[in-house]
Amino acid sequence: MSSVKSEPVSGGPVPRKIGRPAKLVRSTYHCLSVHGTKQWRDWVMGLAQAERMPACVLVDLALNHYARSKGLREAPARVK
Repeated sequence: MSSVKSEPVSGGPVPRKIGRPAKLVRSTYHCLSVHGTKQWRDWVMGLAQAERMPACVLVDLALNHYARSKGLREAPARVK
């Protein structure tokens, strides 16, 4: 018995696999959420815009800088 359902070749639907789709492997995870006032958020976003980078990159750079100042090792890559 085949795991592919097929239709006649005369312009019918494209054959498709039957069953559950393969599980997706996550490469990144939500790991940080910061609560603040609207004014603080606007300040962070303004700094990120001034530096021409997304806020998540700004936070990554700031955390790495702080960790180095405390003598901690370099962080692993944030994303692959």
